[in-house]
Amino acid sequence: MIGQATNNGVKIKTIKGYRSPAAVLKQLAKTKMELLLQNKPVRFDANDLSLAYAALLKQHYKNSRNKFEQGKTQQLAGILKLNTHTDSMLYFTVQNWSLLLLQHEAVLKKNGKLKQELKKLFLLKASGSEEAYHFLLQKNKVLKDWMKDLVNGNEL
Repeated sequence: MIGQATNNGVKIKTIKGYRSPAAVLKQLAKTKMELLLQNKPVRFDANDLSLAYAALLKQHYKNSRNKFEQGKTQQLAGILKLNTHTDSMLYFTVQNWSLLLLQHEAVLKKNGKLKQELKKLFLLKASGSEEAYHFLLQKNKVLKDWMKDLVNGNEL
């Protein structure tokens, strides 16, 4: 599919007035698209991460998100020294990350730099600074490695 997209891109650039055939556009629309912002991007998307999250929830908590969430959001907020009581967006952000991050609780508690970066990440996300959030998220090697492991089905 990458070759077809590349070939189509070349035709668009070199043949004046070229229009991609409907069949090609339909095929391209069914594929995953990514914008590479770094030389070594992580090769998964939000859908992959969502499926992996669901598998982890099923494997460890019998598909009961409520069973998992009992106290976990506040536990992660405590580790990161975040006050989620007064900010519903911050609470929601921490809640959504808690399953992944608490799988690495011991490492997280010991790594002060990682805790600072995660705190900054969550505050950016909660305040609506999506561009800054994604930029910082892409720079965090430890977090990328954890997400890769989750997506690849490696035991956390």
